[in-house]
Amino acid sequence: MVSSQVFPNLATSLSDYSVLLRVDSLRQGIVNLDDDIIGPNVVDWGQEIRMVSEVDDIEEITILINSHGGEVYAALSLYDTIKQAASKKLVKGVVGGIAASAASMIVLQAATLRLAFQHSTLMIHEPLHWGDEHQTKGQMEDSKAEIDRIADIVYGIMGVRMGKTAKEVERLVSRRDIYMGVEEARAIGLIDEVLGVG
Repeated sequence: MVSSQVFPNLATSLSDYSVLLRVDSLRQGIVNLDDDIIGPNVVDWGQEIRMVSEVDDIEEITILINSHGGEVYAALSLYDTIKQAASKKLVKGVVGGIAASAASMIVLQAATLRLAFQHSTLMIHEPLHWGDEHQTKGQMEDSKAEIDRIADIVYGIMGVRMGKTAKEVERLVSRRDIYMGVEEARAIGLIDEVLGVG
């Protein structure tokens, strides 16, 4: 039984049923990554992951992913948090629904074991630049240098997990969005196993 000191029973005084469900999931070592990967959400998910990784009674962490992606810097922060947790416990990343963009390219790749339910969709693409549309030539050059740096990081992360070089990953996603089902995702090394088959 998980200590009540680690998960104080805060939700009992609240009428919000979703809070009760989330607390119950955390007690089981389940973190629901179920929204856009942006700053405030990543802060919450990071705290939840760190919290369950410290509980002795929880042997493995399951991160349920249903996200269209989000901000690359926020995703890299979450990646580091998941990798830190994975150094202590088995971390399963489980796609149910969609893992697109940063959700599949960065966050899912941090998990020890990458899984997806059979009717899930994954999407990968080139890293995007979210900047000011009105830039000077110098600002555009700086932006290009930064997106190249980020692309190298993302392609490196993916390449290690997919058994490919960063250049092979870059060629794979060049100038397009690639939506795929789970069998194709497994064939290219984006996931390890498909759940719910048979």
